[in-house]
Amino acid sequence: MLEEAIKTFTAAGNVLGLLMVDPDDYFGQKQEEGMKSVTISEEEILKRIEERRIAREEKDWKKSDQIREELSNQGILLKDTPQGTTWKVK
Repeated sequence: MLEEAIKTFTAAGNVLGLLMVDPDDYFGQKQEEGMKSVTISEEEILKRIEERRIAREEKDWKKSDQIREELSNQGILLKDTPQGTTWKVK
């Protein structure tokens, strides 16, 4: 019964154009498209994130917040996770 439900769900998803692209590929493509709308390079974003990481280690919260705000003003959103900071285009 479960096997039949999976087949039905997959078939419906294919008809609707869902589930046809790997999620990592989809979000990677969206990130590339978003980069066309900003004036900062990925290398510069990563450099600023590293500067922010160092500022946070040194407990320089003012500088850390300033870097976050500067990137936000350029259309880049930061997300802090236990594994580190990630980013995406607004």
